[in-house]
Amino acid sequence: MNKKRVYPSTNCPLRTEESFYQQEQAEHHNGTTPVTKIPGFKPVSSFILVYMHLLCLGVMKRILKHYWIGKSDKKKKMVNVALPSRPRRQLSDRLEGLRNDTPSDFARKPRGVDEVPRCKAKEFKFILVYCGPLILEKILPKPLYTFSCSMLAPVFFAGKRKQSCKLCKELIQNVLSSSSQAVWKRFTDSKHA
Repeated sequence: MNKKRVYPSTNCPLRTEESFYQQEQAEHHNGTTPVTKIPGFKPVSSFILVYMHLLCLGVMKRILKHYWIGKSDKKKKMVNVALPSRPRRQLSDRLEGLRNDTPSDFARKPRGVDEVPRCKAKEFKFILVYCGPLILEKILPKPLYTFSCSMLAPVFFAGKRKQSCKLCKELIQNVLSSSSQAVWKRFTDSKHA
């Protein structure tokens, strides 16, 4: 919506095969897709939601590039930088400082913030799951740090037990709730999109 990612509600009905075929969400459709003609194909449940694409390359990359670090324009000048240069350098130094202490069990070692556009999913996962809250402490402003930890918290619970799904949902709804609206507005603001 107007070059923004908008999540007006987290309590929405799930999409179904029937609602897809009936095109009940008009804004989601640009006409009839050829996949609906494949016999036995289920356009909603046949697609797997992949952690790597959704969380690592989706959410984590977006948070790092556009929210903590900023983004580059075509002339490689930093614009919309969330962090001033000193904290940005501290974040980069902390990430690079972890290289020597990262066990060989990890496929990729952490890199500095200038390398974020070239980072792979494994590097985003390392920040997301293992070191995010530790390296961000005392670098991000308090409201942004709290918000960032709130965004990362559901990941620690996801996939552990079936009972944790309810907790994850509550945590995500809390992040998207009015208590986080000031920070969330900036995250979804078009100049950071």
